[in-house]
Amino acid sequence: MIAVLRAEIRSAPEWTPEGVLTALSALAKLMMTERDWELYRLSVVARLPESPYKEAVIAGIQHKLSLIERDEPRALPIVSRATS
Repeated sequence: MIAVLRAEIRSAPEWTPEGVLTALSALAKLMMTERDWELYRLSVVARLPESPYKEAVIAGIQHKLSLIERDEPRALPIVSRATS
């Protein structure tokens, strides 16, 4: 996976907005959980103009987030017991 990301960064035009975003996206994949990545994608797609494509992508991301939420183990609440 790291080799693919390195190739993606190297193939991006260096100082164009698209090149910088490609490099940042590749690095973000290394540092984010799957849930974080989907939330990032959702924030990027939210900036697109309204279109059927945007609606479809948002629906796909929301579906993926629901699957992640279903599959992640739930954190148990921490209960402290007072000792007397």
